[in-house]
Amino acid sequence: MTDADSHPHVAVIERYLECLRNGDFEGAADQFTADARYFHPPTFREEVEAVGRDAILAYFRENRGPRDIDHTIERSVVDGDACAVKGRMTGGDVDGDEVFVSYAEIEDGRMSYYCAGFLKGTIG
Repeated sequence: MTDADSHPHVAVIERYLECLRNGDFEGAADQFTADARYFHPPTFREEVEAVGRDAILAYFRENRGPRDIDHTIERSVVDGDACAVKGRMTGGDVDGDEVFVSYAEIEDGRMSYYCAGFLKGTIG
C-alpha cells in the first residue's frame, strides 16, 4: 500500500491503515498526537468520537478489533498541514465495492485530527 513517492502526510495515513490491517493497534495509535481528535462514521457498530491517543487506542482494542480490510489509497490532496485521501477497501469484512475518504491534519509527523467516510458502490 505504501508508495515510496507519496507525500509525508499521505505516508502517515498509509502507516495508520497498514497498522490497522495488521492488527497493530499500538502502531496505529502511535500515528496520532497525544491530544488528537478522531471521528469515524458508523460502519460495523456506532459512530466513534475519541479524543486523545489513549482513547483512540482503547477504541481500537475494545471496539474495533481485528478486521479483514485492506485500504488502497488512489488519490490524495495535500494543502499545508491538511491531507485528504480517497481509496478503496477490499477484504472479507467488506461488502462489495466500497470507497473511503479520509481527512487528516498533521503535526510533527502525526495526525492531530482524523475523520473518515465511506461510500457504497463504484465511483471514479
